[in-house]
Amino acid sequence: MATGKAPISGSIAIVLGVLAVVLLVIAIFDGLSWSTVVGAFLNFTVFVLVWRGAKKQDREYHERIERLEKRLGGDH
Repeated sequence: MATGKAPISGSIAIVLGVLAVVLLVIAIFDGLSWSTVVGAFLNFTVFVLVWRGAKKQDREYHERIERLEKRLGGDH
C-alpha cells in the first residue's frame, strides 16, 4: 500500500546532500582543485532539486487521496 512518501527520492536527496558536504569539506581543507568545488555545488543543486520534487510529489499525492476520500465518502 502506498504511504504517500517518496522514500527513494528522499534517500537519493539525502545521499547527494551528504556527498556535497563531504566534497566541500575536502575541497576547503585539503585545497583540492576548483573542479571538486564545482562538483560539490552541482551535487548540492541536484540534492535540492530532488528534495523539492519529492516534497511536491508527496503533496500532490495527499491532495489526490483527499479528493478520492471525499468522492468515496459521498457515495455512502
